[in-house]
Amino acid sequence: DFFNFYYLAVIIIFGMVGNTLNFLVFTRTHLKLRSSSYYLAALALADLGFLLTLLVVWLNHVGVDLFNRQGFCQALVYTSSVCSCLSVWLTVAFTIERLIAVQYPLQRPYMCTVRRAKIIISVLTLTTLTSHVYSLFTAGITDAGPDGKSICDLLPAY
Repeated sequence: DFFNFYYLAVIIIFGMVGNTLNFLVFTRTHLKLRSSSYYLAALALADLGFLLTLLVVWLNHVGVDLFNRQGFCQALVYTSSVCSCLSVWLTVAFTIERLIAVQYPLQRPYMCTVRRAKIIISVLTLTTLTSHVYSLFTAGITDAGPDGKSICDLLPAY
């Protein structure tokens, strides 16, 4: 209970502040001219999205029960699934760009462009959004909670 209440709250607060600052720095300063900044800004948004879903789950422990409602349940499961997957793939894309910059420094100006970064981020986002649609249908409200309480969970059919 201590973990769910205090530790998650600290992680959520620091994570949201840190990712918001990251996004602002990578999009509002001279760093926006670098292709790697686009990956890091998109990563900050994906992590911020995941932290927002975690905040709603944490609010459930405080007594604000949004998570265990029809519609909210599916939307939050979908959003957390998309954001966590997108975070991983953006990290992979950023790492590949850094590999190219280090391994092939003469090719970097041609291969690691802002335009290419935007295209890769868009493709990753669209692919992730479509590949996780299943979670809208597999999650829902069930009566599997303690004391017969309705909770957001994997539907029994799945």
